[in-house]
Amino acid sequence: YFSGCLTISPTVAKRMYFRVSADVAIFNKKYTALSPIAVVDAAERFSQSECSAIVGLQSKVKSDALAAIASGTDRKVAAADAVTALKADATVAEAGVSPAGFAVWVRYKTGRFGGLNLAPPGYRAGGGVPGAGYTSALPTHSVGTRRGLLIAPAAAEFQTGKPAGDGDEAVYASEALKARECPPFQVDDAVGNDALLYWYRNIWQYGLIAMTGHGDVLFNGMDPAAAAATNWEHTGAQEVMWSGEKVVCSNIAASSKSCSSDASCSAGQECVKTSAKSGVCVDYTQGDIMAGRVVIGADTYGILPAFFQRHMRQDMPGSIVYLGACRTLWNGSIAVQLVGAGAAAVVGYSNYITNDFGWERGKAFFKAIIDESDSVL
Repeated sequence: YFSGCLTISPTVAKRMYFRVSADVAIFNKKYTALSPIAVVDAAERFSQSECSAIVGLQSKVKSDALAAIASGTDRKVAAADAVTALKADATVAEAGVSPAGFAVWVRYKTGRFGGLNLAPPGYRAGGGVPGAGYTSALPTHSVGTRRGLLIAPAAAEFQTGKPAGDGDEAVYASEALKARECPPFQVDDAVGNDALLYWYRNIWQYGLIAMTGHGDVLFNGMDPAAAAATNWEHTGAQEVMWSGEKVVCSNIAASSKSCSSDASCSAGQECVKTSAKSGVCVDYTQGDIMAGRVVIGADTYGILPAFFQRHMRQDMPGSIVYLGACRTLWNGSIAVQLVGAGAAAVVGYSNYITNDFGWERGKAFFKAIIDESDSVL
């Protein structure tokens, strides 16, 4: 094995591609072996001041919209008024409402993306006419690792008024997997504000992934030239799932620093080793923001399909992925990234769903596959 270290200092933001070549001789035959291509994004830094301006604007618009709804304004009218308010701001390039739904999206002139969830209480996002649904899935299947990951940013909301442990199917799946003894499962949980972007970046390590929360479809009707300038494979509307990680502008780093472990880095950063004993703190969230892989919300970050595409460090082990939020299978923009990365099956919802519906159907699904009493189909 060999390793090397090189330093590259781009002067403009761009996507770079690298691979290693090696001359190989086997049985008197010579050829050049090439490694897989590694993608590296060089991005400008996202400033705390720009972050604060975006969050401040979106928080006010969302607060005004919710106040109008509380006073009797129709929810869709309030969403349209929110779009008008956003467009009136000098920093906004364009804004719109999700297809026949309640969520609002915004594209800023700097290229950043924002979103507001104005869904009715008891729903996992806004509603509307669904896109093309899916009618088939794999039957019985053995995943390639007995590691489970359960991400439930809205568990407290979904469990309100329910008996202890009920209401969020990802929490149910976690407990059911932990109770399995033959074979046993190793389970990691990320609940509430602990449902950080870190966990979504690392789903490729797990065989069974359950993600619940809020979702919708954003950026339909966005300027075609702006859509073409992104790294999105699907250039139409984008399915989005909201994480539990709060948008904290003070965590945005103005520079990189050395580290020995993740504990040496600021919140939201990871220590990437560049030698046996030291490394550099990398703020992946900045890269995701600047490359258009996450949506800046008034409260938390939303995850776009390009996020999953970018952070798959290796193929998933034939995983089963459950997406327990509204419209997570509305047009397949998320599912195609997961299947392309090695997921064997993706389960989600083509339309909007209530919390109770998601809980009932999700629990039934996990009970069937964990107990091995039914198939994925």
